[in-house]
Amino acid sequence: MRTQRERVLACIVANAPCSRRQIKELTGIEINAVCGRVNTLLKSDLVRVLHESRDPLTGKVVEYLVPVVNQGELG
Repeated sequence: MRTQRERVLACIVANAPCSRRQIKELTGIEINAVCGRVNTLLKSDLVRVLHESRDPLTGKVVEYLVPVVNQGELG
């Protein structure tokens, strides 16, 4: 079974660009855990923020994430 970190990264790779809320919805991982895993991935330079814009559902400004890893490493 994949770790939460691996699941979040795989979700970003498959659905980029995506917000933390979208990752939560796609993976079923609680938002607080998603935020923690995303922060770790950002610090590890495995993902980056592509842009910020208003979330159409919440109206809040959110970050949209994209991977910066070699996709072959996800296997």
